[in-house]
Amino acid sequence: ATPMSPGYTPHDDDFHERGPVLLRQGLEYSLNIPAEKAYSFVGPQALTQRAQALGIRLPSPNAIADAGYTAAIGTVSVPIADMVSAYATLANNGVSMPQQFIVEIDGPSGKPVWKAPTNVGKQIVSPQASFLMDSILEQNTNPHGENILWGPMLYVNNGPNGEHRWIAVKTGTASDTKDLTSFGYIPNPDDASQPGLAVGVWSGNSDSSKPKSAISILAMNGPAMVWRAFMRDYTAGRPVNDFTPPPGVVQSTIDAFSGGAPGPWTRSTRQEWFIDGTQPGSANAIDKPGLLYT
Repeated sequence: ATPMSPGYTPHDDDFHERGPVLLRQGLEYSLNIPAEKAYSFVGPQALTQRAQALGIRLPSPNAIADAGYTAAIGTVSVPIADMVSAYATLANNGVSMPQQFIVEIDGPSGKPVWKAPTNVGKQIVSPQASFLMDSILEQNTNPHGENILWGPMLYVNNGPNGEHRWIAVKTGTASDTKDLTSFGYIPNPDDASQPGLAVGVWSGNSDSSKPKSAISILAMNGPAMVWRAFMRDYTAGRPVNDFTPPPGVVQSTIDAFSGGAPGPWTRSTRQEWFIDGTQPGSANAIDKPGLLYT
């Protein structure tokens, strides 16, 4: 069965069936089913347009549509530099900056003979949507957070006094282990003169052959550890800051099981961030209260 045929059934990597999960949980734990379900709502055209707006060069104009639902879980090959730029856009409050590989050329005298022009960024993702992504992905480096698998492995405690450093991260493992990746970024520094930082690590064979290994390798075993070591050493001793909620986002109490507004059916609740006006019970909420229970 092809990804677009009626015979295609997505499953998570561990083949477990979890039932309803929150978007936060689906993204933090790299669950395939929620990602492909989201794709079914958005569609290939919107996803293609957004990818291109983020500076991602696709193999062909129809690459995402041809991949079908599996495009949501990384079956379309794109350059690692483009992926780093896309993650950097989230780090930069949704403002995309053009890739710049050469910033200055110096002549024999040591003086610059050419300098790159000052780039002007473009707002591709709203600051509010960017913060929601920051809030989700930073929990993957929180040793005491929701992700009990990644958090204890990817945390970095290297602030000036050993404080925990907030860093957002996402890993990716191809089903045939040809491509293993980790992408992440730190919050923008409070000091505007200091650079931001987004880092991507890829491991695999340059000829796209399957790596030879006696054990099963995941992104967490390889590039994620390289990524963590680089981020730890590069940021060591720098001031620690967190991702700052912009105007237009609110925290709301939700039903912990359904993600909707609490009601008589609720057994437990939790706090979650929303773009103001989309939180459960608001005018632009996606679902009516209690929908999942009825």
